[in-house]
Amino acid sequence: MHFTSASANKYLNQLNAEKDLIVSRERDVATFTAATVEKLEEVAPKYDFHETQAKLFEIEDKIIRLKHALNVFNTTTVLESFITSNGEALTVDSALVYMAILSQRISKYERMAKTEAKKSYSYSNGLIVYRYANYSVPQAKFAYENAQKELHELQLALDKVNNTVEFEVNLD
Repeated sequence: MHFTSASANKYLNQLNAEKDLIVSRERDVATFTAATVEKLEEVAPKYDFHETQAKLFEIEDKIIRLKHALNVFNTTTVLESFITSNGEALTVDSALVYMAILSQRISKYERMAKTEAKKSYSYSNGLIVYRYANYSVPQAKFAYENAQKELHELQLALDKVNNTVEFEVNLD
């Protein structure tokens, strides 16, 4: 079968939901209670241990194959439309790590950009104390804007690859 990363993830969700449904149903019907006056064969819910396990193994095998193919895709597919600020093209897995790093940078730069260059505090003894930014607040704002721009470009490059580049997985 042919998948994009996006369609593979949707199919994985479907497989996991199907597996959860079978496991939930199995939990409900693997045991049952009956009164001593009831005939067990009449009140026992329909359940076949071997058939249920075979279906679960089949689904789990598909999950394993699909996740492996996604991992290979992520480690070998290069985002050609995105180059980092140091001139590197990233694979999908590296891009995901870089996204987390950029998000952390953005949070830090945002906090720094919102800081006043000089802020006064007054105390009860009449003394005025100042807190100073020990960096250029405009530089922090510039770094914040650049990191946000880079993150948006990276997200778009990932979206493009995840929705258009196909790979093949044998799920038979």
